[in-house]
Amino acid sequence: SLEAASSSGRTLFFNASVVHTVSPTAPSAAAWCVIDGAFSGVGSLAVATAACGASAARVNLHGAVVVPGLIDSHLHLLYGGLKLARPQLDNASSAAEVVSILLARFPGKVYPTREDLDGAFPHTPVWLGRIPRWLARERSGCSP
Repeated sequence: SLEAASSSGRTLFFNASVVHTVSPTAPSAAAWCVIDGAFSGVGSLAVATAACGASAARVNLHGAVVVPGLIDSHLHLLYGGLKLARPQLDNASSAAEVVSILLARFPGKVYPTREDLDGAFPHTPVWLGRIPRWLARERSGCSP
């Protein structure tokens, strides 16, 4: 098994139908060696075998297609851009610092408080999620 093979510290992988390396100088390979979790000897079977040594565990991939691991940061471009236009509070270390950042960003603006909303809409749920683009206010007893 692959788990048993990799526990030896040296594993030779070979016999894949296609191996995409994403290297511009060697975009495909016939085999590769993994030594203690790191790639070594990527290329021909002879190169990989020499890197792994004769005692390495061997994994026959039986014609599988191999591609590098891809990490999807999954950024919604529009949302990510709009987030940059909002006050950046991620690194604020105290409530006072948050207030200071917000006051600097919105000087002199007054927005409704929860009490204002309670008085104006005593029996109607109200959620204002875009005042101006970041501040959410809710009437007591309701949530988004």
